[in-house]
Amino acid sequence: MNLAKLALISLIIAMPIQAGEPDIDDEGNGILISELDAEGFGYLVDTVTKLCFAYQHTTFSGSTRTLVKIDCSNLKNRKEWKPILTWEK
Repeated sequence: MNLAKLALISLIIAMPIQAGEPDIDDEGNGILISELDAEGFGYLVDTVTKLCFAYQHTTFSGSTRTLVKIDCSNLKNRKEWKPILTWEK
């Protein structure tokens, strides 16, 4: 195998894999959750109360999900949430 082919194969293997849109799971009762990465960061939306949260799920000392309220209009900028956050302009 020549050097050019080897370099091309190495480049293809080393290229980051483009992840698709995160899945949004329906937890029931109007609660929707998406996890963005393996570190446990994601979003939680309550479609009944129309509240949005960013969260970090940790398992350091038990399983804990830390929530921070965020503006739903900002979350609507993520294309996977846009069709869900219908109450936001």
